[in-house]
Order: sequence, then C-alpha cells, then structure tokens
Amino acid sequence: MMNCPPRYSTTPNPMRKNQLALGRKIGKLLGLRTMEWQDHVLALFSEQENGKYCYTDSTLIVSRQSGKSTLMLLLILTQALRYPGSHIWFSAQDLKSARAMLLETWWPLIAASPLSGMFTLRKSSGSEQLQCNNGSTVHLLTATSKLAGHGAVCDLYVGDEYFAMQDTRLETAMLPAQATRSSFGGGARSIF
Repeated sequence: MMNCPPRYSTTPNPMRKNQLALGRKIGKLLGLRTMEWQDHVLALFSEQENGKYCYTDSTLIVSRQSGKSTLMLLLILTQALRYPGSHIWFSAQDLKSARAMLLETWWPLIAASPLSGMFTLRKSSGSEQLQCNNGSTVHLLTATSKLAGHGAVCDLYVGDEYFAMQDTRLETAMLPAQATRSSFGGGARSIF
C-alpha cells in the first residue's frame, strides 16, 4: 500500500505487463530514484494486454514541483528505448516552455548519464529534437499553430500544463497522427 495513495486512480492490474522495471532502470541510469507515486503512474500508464497498451489516453494531475517533469522524461525515454523507431511528441503551454524543458531540464540529465551515447540533441530553433540511435525521435509540438501536429506520425504524445491550452487543437491533431500507428510498439497513446 502506498504511503500517499492518489485520490482518484485506476488500480494497476498486477496480471498485466508494464514498463515499470524499464522506467526505473532508466531513472537509475539518469541518477534519479523514482518516488512511490511515480512508480504507480509508470506501471499504470504502461500496462499492456495482448501486446497493446490498455489506456490510449491518460491524465495526470499533481501539484507543482512534485516530480512530474521527471516522470514525463521517464515515460518518453521508456517509449523511445523500448520501441525503436518511435515518434514521440511533447508540448507544453507554449513552445518556449517545451524547448526549455528539453534543453535545460532533460538534456543535461541525459548528457551526464550512461545513456548519453545513445542520444543526440538537435537545437535548431523550430526543429528541436532528441534523436535516439535506434531511430526513435522526440519532437516538440507548438501549441500556437492551427496546423500543429497536422500530417505527423505519433506513437506517444505527452502534453504538459494542458490546462493552459486555448482549445483542443493539439489533441485533435494527434488523433489522426496516432491512427496509423495502432499496431506499432503497443499502440499509440496520449498522456496529459
């Protein structure tokens, strides 16, 4: 039993496979130790049955400065490393914030870890991208364009600070982007 259980949550099914062990291993390589609630989310959001993710849409609400950014990185890297060739998209309340998360928070952790040789960072403004040597990529998605995500291919979409979005255009754009990937890497999914 968790010391501080979530107020509302689906209970992880212990009979289903999940990516908790891989997420913890990645965290350890990054010099991070996951908290109990992060383990709960890693297990739940990555549950699979018959090779497919059980939840295509997952929502997480936690208070500020609680480890959500760390958890998002672990979820993203777990997808990138577990399923080579994954197309992962990340957005925040604005492109500046998403860029800062990638360049100032996540990249220093990766660059200082044993995982550094597996990843390269593209910093060019407007085409920022984390590239894995197995073909997986993490792209930044702008929230300001009406064409955001249009025509993209997406296996995992992670939206941070989703309360700040003006409308549902990002979510709407990601649905068709994920439709073509329903049989790849456990199926497409979104995390908000």
